[in-house]
Amino acid sequence: MGNGKWKMENGKWKMENGEWNNKMNRPGSWPAPYLIAMAMCEGASIITQESKIKANRIPPIGKQRGVRYVNLLEFFE
Repeated sequence: MGNGKWKMENGKWKMENGEWNNKMNRPGSWPAPYLIAMAMCEGASIITQESKIKANRIPPIGKQRGVRYVNLLEFFE
């Protein structure tokens, strides 16, 4: 999380002031911020069929943030 946009507060990662608005107001999509944040806080995995290649999707962003993700086939295996 050392990219300057997140900070550790009381043992939990939190987005710095203003970063939420910057992300929400930029053009293009921003992948499921609540889902990624919840997975980070709870140590949960995300099940998604999103592309692992496109940079603005859950798998690459989850990987950057240490969130485990699986696709449906992997989930049912």
